[in-house]
Amino acid sequence: MSISVVVPTLNRWAFLDECLASLAAQTLTGWEAIIVNDGSNEPDTMGIREKWSDSRFRWIDHPRPRGVSTARNAGINIARHPLVFTLDNDDMLYPRCLERLHAALEDPAVDCAYGDFEFFGSASHVHCFEDLELSRLAVTQFIPAQILMRKSLWARARGYAEDPCFLPGNEDWDFWLSAAECGFRYCHLRETLYRYRVHPGGMSKTNLARQDYRTRDGMYRRHRKFIDRHSSREEFVGSGYWRSASAFCRKGTILKSLALGLRAFAVRPDVLLARDLLRRNLMQALGNPS
Repeated sequence: MSISVVVPTLNRWAFLDECLASLAAQTLTGWEAIIVNDGSNEPDTMGIREKWSDSRFRWIDHPRPRGVSTARNAGINIARHPLVFTLDNDDMLYPRCLERLHAALEDPAVDCAYGDFEFFGSASHVHCFEDLELSRLAVTQFIPAQILMRKSLWARARGYAEDPCFLPGNEDWDFWLSAAECGFRYCHLRETLYRYRVHPGGMSKTNLARQDYRTRDGMYRRHRKFIDRHSSREEFVGSGYWRSASAFCRKGTILKSLALGLRAFAVRPDVLLARDLLRRNLMQALGNPS
């Protein structure tokens, strides 16, 4: 079986060039690349489209940014092959990545496969994922977005949710909740196959932390029965409010932090977390951030 590699991209042309170069260097050669230009407003000064324009590469252009969920869905929808790999435009693959994951999916009972990550850029370490029961997705996301899966799994899960609440992130966690509701089998290869770029300041993760409560509210609305069966609203939703309250506290947005902290306490009472959040907001107000 061949592989369709879907790469959503928004600007960041230099990173995309490195990303596609790592794809071209794969030991498994039976693949196509579908690059979804999600409304980039920066000019392609490096000529990436011309450089990667042979028959292996297909391009989709969105006139305006529509989000990574929509971009992934658009790419997967036109994929010619039964296996799909979701690749972020600023990341890279080890040369044997697709070959090793493809071998794992030769078992017809396996729906998706992934390896461990090497973080590079502003951080440098290897991240090894945990192997957990699917029910644990009601508590934590332990399967990455960057994965080789059967297109049939994407179809069973009804694709990535395009709700506006997922624009800051967590659309991949929501996808795996949808997949878990249908039932699937994953294969985790305990070898480093994917290179995940960490940017200075980690702004995307910081923004997601501030909006975590919104994305968890959205996931809970969509997967209430699954989450209630394997976790609880208090644990799932409350944790998001505590995380967002802390993120706004770090930013120095005290009123927003306190408002979310009160909501967090109402959903998931935790005196120690409340006390710590109040102390940190007080330090911010006094101009002595902790």
